[in-house]
Amino acid sequence: MLKKQIIELFEAEKFEELEDLVKDTKIDDLELALKEIDQETLALIFPKIPEEISAECFLRFDSELQRYLVDNISDMHFKEISEEIFAEKIFKIQELSEK
Repeated sequence: MLKKQIIELFEAEKFEELEDLVKDTKIDDLELALKEIDQETLALIFPKIPEEISAECFLRFDSELQRYLVDNISDMHFKEISEEIFAEKIFKIQELSEK
């Protein structure tokens, strides 16, 4: 169901609704739905997902899917995702050091 909604919103170019949908979806459910989408279509949809959410999903994907996305999404979007992942890791390190 979620997979179908994501694809339909993307194909209809309803990107604000797509953003709202992914923001309102649990990350575990979103990850599963995104993994069900064929890689070629996912590479088109992925840049439309907010960076903080796409970064979290990206970290949960297997290395094969990560490699495909890195090879097939724009350099600019990948740079944004990389920066978000880096910021999350720094934040976690700071939290651990404060304990």
